[in-house]
Amino acid sequence: MNILWITNKYVEGKSLSRYYPDFLKFVEENVDKSGNKISFIFFSNAMVPRIKSKNNFFFDPKKIVLKNDKLIKKTAAKLEDEYQFTFKQAYFPDLIQVSKNQDFRKIHLTEKEFSSLGHLVHKFLFLENIIDQKKLDVVFCDQSPEVEMELARVICLKKKKIFLRQTESFLGRCVFHQQFAFGKEKIVLATLDKKITRSFAKNFVNDFARHNRPAYPPVEHLKADFKEFYLQRLIHFYKYPQFIKLFFLKPYFLFEEKILKTLIRKKFYKNRPYFFFGFHLPTESTVSLRALPYMNQFSLIESISRVLPFGYYLYVREHPGWRKRFSFSFLKKVGALPCVRLISPDIPISDILKSSRGILTYNATTGIEALMYGKPILSFAPNLYHNLHPAADYCSDLYNLGMQLSKLANASVNKKDTYEYIYKMLRSSSRVSIRAGTFLSKKDSVEKASVFAKELLAAIEYCEKN
Repeated sequence: MNILWITNKYVEGKSLSRYYPDFLKFVEENVDKSGNKISFIFFSNAMVPRIKSKNNFFFDPKKIVLKNDKLIKKTAAKLEDEYQFTFKQAYFPDLIQVSKNQDFRKIHLTEKEFSSLGHLVHKFLFLENIIDQKKLDVVFCDQSPEVEMELARVICLKKKKIFLRQTESFLGRCVFHQQFAFGKEKIVLATLDKKITRSFAKNFVNDFARHNRPAYPPVEHLKADFKEFYLQRLIHFYKYPQFIKLFFLKPYFLFEEKILKTLIRKKFYKNRPYFFFGFHLPTESTVSLRALPYMNQFSLIESISRVLPFGYYLYVREHPGWRKRFSFSFLKKVGALPCVRLISPDIPISDILKSSRGILTYNATTGIEALMYGKPILSFAPNLYHNLHPAADYCSDLYNLGMQLSKLANASVNKKDTYEYIYKMLRSSSRVSIRAGTFLSKKDSVEKASVFAKELLAAIEYCEKN
């Protein structure tokens, strides 16, 4: 088995991620011991001085294959036609997280930066050549929405290679996803944690529902070093002027939160029939990657408001930790829609979920909590519950929205289905996160690498058989 790992180009391997290069090295050694091979590809120089792995590929932007714009444009058109994708679609989720024109509350990209795509053609050709020449079987990456990872998915789809991601998305645990066409994926249900029993899963669900216990275990990270972390943050603020602007706007944000928003928030009536929709971050790059048809949340909420079942309301709110991300004008506009009620983010999510008739979400883990409270879900993006729980529906066509909301209003959740779902997901998820800042020492990297290498190979074996 020949595996390629596309590393995160923004990880430097120092300060809070200083043990990440050790982790990659030990993963390489463990995979080699199993009789397989893993190589790493780096698309930036951020971590190059600290790399410890041996099987590496480095993209050099100076080694240009195509010498002029006319040839680049011709090659781009040929690749888009052959692989049935567009470079802009692949680039957009990456660009919105690093653009100097990024906005705190809305996506704002200039035509100039979104049209300068020639460098992507060279990266595509570089990836295509490695996958072909090295006879790779699997390409793996983390959950980052980086353009190189999306280009690799496109190539793998065409060449019938396995493309895997790992996301930290199931109640603080990590899940492998096999991805196919854009927006199409399946959860890898390989057995990764044999210690999980059905009895444990049942107790987990019941304890959560009865006592409102936190579903997310804390993840330990390295402590910040002033020189290497906070100084870098100051440099980051200097590079991205919008953050300086936000600093001076803090008094307005406080006024907006304490005065203006309170004027449009409505009282929470838990006894009326309602669905709940929690706002997703408007600038969240993974939303653009996984929920492209519904990126405009106002438009989606407006569509929902027009087809609500008889007597139903839609409660909406900001995430308590993201209050500043939603402007007063946006919230006022949403709250003015018929039968839509903006409620306070201070209301405990457990109270909202337990009294609701159903949850509407893109792919938030709120959906998992809802199932444990016995509430059905309607989702609008690939997620961890559709096709895995009978009470989790998925809307891929807004023409069916009214029908699906009617179905949601009359749906019930069988506890046995939830027990089995949680059991299956806990066994198929990992305690080992590959986030660069979660490796606490060299010893910690050794131990986690040994576990992760086995889990990665188990996930690949599952994909080969299913």
